[in-house]
Parts: sequence; structure tokens; C-alpha cells
Amino acid sequence: MANRTFVGWTLAVGFLSFTFIALTQQMVGFIQRYREKDKGFTRVEGGVSIPRSTFMGVRTLKSLGALTNKVSRDVTSYLKGTRYSGLVRDQQYRLLPGIEAMAATLETLAMLSAIHEVDADKIHEFINSLFIPENGGFGPRPGLGTTPPSTYHAIVSLVRLGKLPDPADHDRSPVTKVR
Repeated sequence: MANRTFVGWTLAVGFLSFTFIALTQQMVGFIQRYREKDKGFTRVEGGVSIPRSTFMGVRTLKSLGALTNKVSRDVTSYLKGTRYSGLVRDQQYRLLPGIEAMAATLETLAMLSAIHEVDADKIHEFINSLFIPENGGFGPRPGLGTTPPSTYHAIVSLVRLGKLPDPADHDRSPVTKVR
């Protein structure tokens, strides 16, 4: 009886593994449909790459074990050419970047071990321009008021630039009871 149970479990695990592989391939195919050729990822099929979609596409492919060297190179090249890589204002980009897209760009480049590809000093200067000392928060763009999401994205950006410690690198202290 034990032998039949073992065989049954073995077959079940084999079936689940096969099913997972098939589902993974479907998910990878789905994500790849949102990739702009030789660039990043888009919000809609046939659209243009944007940092947030690119972050999510890269993160998903990496989670599924399907992130290729070509996709990594293409995404890095695409992100290096955006205003979110330190090309804050030049002849190509007249408008300043937003902090949410900046954070998505830096998170993606960090995931690809390519954070060194950005102009960290220009990005740091830009992020500092978003800080509002009166309330301690960051705005989404210069001249706009602060918001919790903008402050979060600014902090994430500063972590990725190495200006703040990464909480993921530190051991978590044990939870203590508050009386």
C-alpha cells in the first residue's frame, strides 16, 4: 500500500510540475507581448515603453526565471536613454521627470545590476529639489506639494543610489511588545 501511495504522490508531483511549466510559459508569453522591440515594456500591446511597466515586466520575468541577457541589455540601454537616468533636462527632454517613474527606473536598473549606468549626482540633485523642509516630505515634481507616495518613491530612489541604507540589507530586529 505504501508503494502505491508513493507512486501516486510521485505522479501528482510530476503532473503539478508539468502544469507549472506550462503555466510559466504562458505567463512569459503574455508579458513578452507587452515588450517594445529592443526597449522596455508597455502598458498596452503595441504601446511605447514606460518605466513602471518596464519595472513590472523585468520583475515578472526575473521571478519566473525567464529574464534573458538580451532583455536585460535592451532594457538597460532603453532606461539609460531616458530622462530618468540623469538626463534630467537636456535638448531631448524639456520637462522634468516625475519621482515615481524615477524610482521605477532605478529599481529596474538595480535589479539588472546596472545602477552604475545612471548619473547618480544629477538624480540626487533632482530628488533633493523635491524635498519640502516645512513638512519633511517629497513632492512628485518640483513646485508641487508633498504626498506619501512621492515621499516613498524618493526614499526608494535614494536607497537605490546608495544615499540611504537599504533596509533589506540589514537584519530585522526582533519584534517587541509595546505596553
